[in-house]
Amino acid sequence: MKKKYFLIVICSLTLLCISCKTQKTVCPKIQLYKNIHSARVITEANTKVIESTKDFMIKSRIKNHDTVLSIGAETGEKEFIISMFTDSILFYLEDINTSRISQNNIEIVYTPYYSKMRGSPITNKFVTVKGTPKTIPMSDNSVNKIIIYKAYHHFKHDTDMMNECYRILRKNGIMTIGEHVLKKNKKSRKFCTGGGWYKTEENFVKDIEKTGFKSDTIYSSDEYWRIFVFSK
Repeated sequence: MKKKYFLIVICSLTLLCISCKTQKTVCPKIQLYKNIHSARVITEANTKVIESTKDFMIKSRIKNHDTVLSIGAETGEKEFIISMFTDSILFYLEDINTSRISQNNIEIVYTPYYSKMRGSPITNKFVTVKGTPKTIPMSDNSVNKIIIYKAYHHFKHDTDMMNECYRILRKNGIMTIGEHVLKKNKKSRKFCTGGGWYKTEENFVKDIEKTGFKSDTIYSSDEYWRIFVFSK
């Protein structure tokens, strides 16, 4: 009888332990992004993206009254975050697909939304530029800063794009590229679900310097992530 009772107790405790392990604690989900019409914006809770973008802005030496070309701007997220900390910058937002950074989205969604986050009206101006895999329809020497953030690995004609950047950037201008590197040049999905072509740090610098740029500074935060600063 005691043995039977003992087995019942053990079985009950085992079932209780299994129940405790499988029971999930329900926590409120923090919303980092949200969609407004065809536009995607970040929320104030996304402090990681805000701080990393601010750090990129500082390393890119972006300041008030600059004229900045952003290549592969996508949703304009970086540029509008930068606009919460700067004034009187003219941004050219370039992408092959400009549907999410249309002038309509800029005026109706992004500017009012990020002005509210900033706590005062955003004073920077934004112009949408539709590019191609090889060309950017802008005049020579028209900007003093160029930024490329997590987009370089998508370039199928990177030499052509760097030649375009050199043409568009003014003398003494700065081009900053935030990108991952690998230990050898290869296609990879390690950092991007859509995949892309990644290079070694050495080959990355060498290939860009061939187009006329000079390597200025390289910032490294981990094994793979780099912020490359080039000058003309």
